[in-house]
Amino acid sequence: MNKSVLDASALLAYLNEEPGAEAVEKSLAAGSAIGTVNWAEVLSKAMEAGIAPETLAAELEKRGILGNTLDVLPLTIEDSMEIARLRPLTRP
Repeated sequence: MNKSVLDASALLAYLNEEPGAEAVEKSLAAGSAIGTVNWAEVLSKAMEAGIAPETLAAELEKRGILGNTLDVLPLTIEDSMEIARLRPLTRP
C-alpha cells in the first residue's frame, strides 16, 4: 500500500538532489505513488535535460524504486472530478 502520493516537483527534487530530496527519499522507502500525468512531467523534464525517458525509467528500476516502492497510477475520470472539486480549497 502506498503511504504517500508524489507530484512531479517532489520526484524531481529527489532526482536532482534539491531541497526536500531527503523527505522524498523517506517517502519512497515507505512506499509511494505518482500519477501518470506527473510521471509524464518528470519524463519530459528528463528529456529537456538530455535524458531519454527509457534511461530514467531503467535507472529507477535498477535502484529498486520504479515498480517497487514507487507505483505509477492512472488518473481516472472520477479522480479528475475530485481534483476539480478540491481546487477552490487551494485558492485564497
